Amino acid sequence: MGLLTPEEQKVADDLTNVGFQQDDLAALMGNISVETGGTFDPMQQQEGGGDGHGLFQLSGKHLKAYKKWLKAVGFPDSGYNQSLFVYSNIYSKDR
Repeated sequence: MGLLTPEEQKVADDLTNVGFQQDDLAALMGNISVETGGTFDPMQQQEGGGDGHGLFQLSGKHLKAYKKWLKAVGFPDSGYNQSLFVYSNIYSKDR
């Protein structure tokens, strides 16, 4: 990937640190750019008053599951933990 802003670099590092492969980063970063309006802010709220939240704009049952997971594991809401939650849901062996 080319030169990244500090915010983009933090997100890219978090994605890598939770287990996403380098080949996944371009697609994930593109999606996160769209979902956050280019801010890469893990606390981004959906514009227009929807319940979308974070890097992946989790909403509805996904947001509810994320908040339940945070509480169960005792983790704070963060870009790293949002990335870990999404990674775990994609690659979980319990599916």
